[in-house]
Amino acid sequence: MNRLFAVSLCVAALVRAACATTAPIDCSISFDGTNTVRIGWYPYPGKSYVIQTTTNLAQPWQNGAALTATNNLLSCPFPVLSGARFFRW
Repeated sequence: MNRLFAVSLCVAALVRAACATTAPIDCSISFDGTNTVRIGWYPYPGKSYVIQTTTNLAQPWQNGAALTATNNLLSCPFPVLSGARFFRW
């Protein structure tokens, strides 16, 4: 149940982050049933993306590794930790 709650919060954060950008990003979020959430989206080939994460919206965001799109699909796995986790790019 805690994992489902964490995934729900992640989805809400991604929707909010996508609405704040000038070009909406169509993304998918999947949960493998163990300890991994995978975020996938259709990037612009050749562009670089950095996914930022935080466990508390009142605290600073941490940058993840820069991902450069070589084709029109990127996905990145994230381990499920205790508590909420928020994402943006």
